[in-house]
Amino acid sequence: MYERRIMPFYMAYPMPMFGQQENTVMRDLEYMQQMYPKEAKHYQKLIAGILDKMDYEGSMIYDEYPDMYNYVIKMMFKDYLPVRNYIYSGHNYHQGTSYVNVRFSNDLFSLWILQRMGAGAIYNPAQQFVLYDFLYRRRPDGQVMPAGDTNPIRKNTPSYSLPAMLASSFYKDSYLAYEYERKPNIERHCLIFDILWRDLDLKAKAPDDLPLTRYSGSPFGWMIARTAWDENSVIAEMKINEQFVGNHQHLDGGSFQLYYKGPLAIDAGAYQGSSGGYNSPHNKNFFKRTIAHNSLLVYNPDEKFACWNYGGGGKTEFAANDGGQRMPGDRWETCRSFKQLMSKDYTTGKALAHGFGPDACKPDYSYLKGDITQAYTDKVKEAKRSFVFLNLHSTEVPGALIVFDKVVSSDPQFKKFWLLHSIEEPVIEGDRFIIRRTKNGDTGMLQNQVLLPEAGNAQIEKVGGKGKEFWVFGTNYPNCNMGGSTATLLAAKISETDREKIAHANAERLFGRIQRGMSV
Repeated sequence: MYERRIMPFYMAYPMPMFGQQENTVMRDLEYMQQMYPKEAKHYQKLIAGILDKMDYEGSMIYDEYPDMYNYVIKMMFKDYLPVRNYIYSGHNYHQGTSYVNVRFSNDLFSLWILQRMGAGAIYNPAQQFVLYDFLYRRRPDGQVMPAGDTNPIRKNTPSYSLPAMLASSFYKDSYLAYEYERKPNIERHCLIFDILWRDLDLKAKAPDDLPLTRYSGSPFGWMIARTAWDENSVIAEMKINEQFVGNHQHLDGGSFQLYYKGPLAIDAGAYQGSSGGYNSPHNKNFFKRTIAHNSLLVYNPDEKFACWNYGGGGKTEFAANDGGQRMPGDRWETCRSFKQLMSKDYTTGKALAHGFGPDACKPDYSYLKGDITQAYTDKVKEAKRSFVFLNLHSTEVPGALIVFDKVVSSDPQFKKFWLLHSIEEPVIEGDRFIIRRTKNGDTGMLQNQVLLPEAGNAQIEKVGGKGKEFWVFGTNYPNCNMGGSTATLLAAKISETDREKIAHANAERLFGRIQRGMSV
């Protein structure tokens, strides 16, 4: 009686005799490879190249180096998983729409590997629904509503194929399989994981039958509401922010976005180029800051925004005073622990209420209310924002968003601002303004009616246009694709023709903002 064991292919080939020539071994190996199925041959050279790079650096062999594995696995279960599982309980991802491809995918790698090692599913089951945020953010033109450090490019629609493949195959989720199949674009160095783990039997399913409104609970307090899933969809994002992690997260508590037949109320700025990348003047003084979002400012002219712990080599002691939300941590330091995350310093708000209905799948209303007082310094005594999005079921006016604020400053002299950013220049008509989207074949329109404060206690002004696209109370922080941190520096290095092109590109990207000031 004997026990039959099947050896892996790399153990089945006998070691050569001491005197055997290497070329003989390689010839036999090549012959064996010729016997592989046609599909496998397609990946042979690719996988061989990947394995060559992985051997030996980056490998972890328990029987030879148990201390390496033990150190990492203890740290992961003790320090890493509790934080991740807390974040995933909110069915979302805090680092924005670009970094999910890298950072969330890495979590999914560890999920797969440890499950295959016998540890089971190590993450909160809510992890399955993180990528649903991107299903809801997807616009009819293929773009997604941006969040965090990202750079929406109209002609290059974003793909989340790698995390979608990993998550859909592990959780057997047909909606995520659809996200993978809409643009299966896994990078070459990750194709081995497609071979190892993709569930080829999983059938993709479009999100058309999902509820039109999605709420992400603590630590987010985010809501996305749609009127439909087709090309006529209105999409509204409403955001509170309960905790701030830092890094690629923005100071955008209480902000909103609107899309209808084109981007109407937008997140301004972009994450690109030497003047827009991490720690650049544009990124630090505008893009990440409250002033670049459709949120609230309370301007104390004497406020200082210390930022010494933010970013890389180009650190500065202070950032611009945008009148916005504070920089958590020691001079804007990224959160380093679960205890720190739950501390007062990194707590920025609280979702007070939410709901949608009466039909849970196709709601007529979607409601979100939050307290964002803690997002600001003591210049703010109280800041609360409520959203109501209405699906009006009308072709002429398909949707409406009502935004109600209560803001009390510690000093009545601190001016308060309500912000709305647009790509095209708005038209002001008394106590209302209109934004028409006409570029790139878009035909959407947003009409804003000021209800409070009453006429005479509000000032509506446009801030933008050439030289003021990214205006922060006296200084423009441009983002130019061709490099340079300021417009003056850039103009000194390029031709007149190129300068005209860049000016036009900036104008196309963003007019600026409507800035509604309140005196009390």
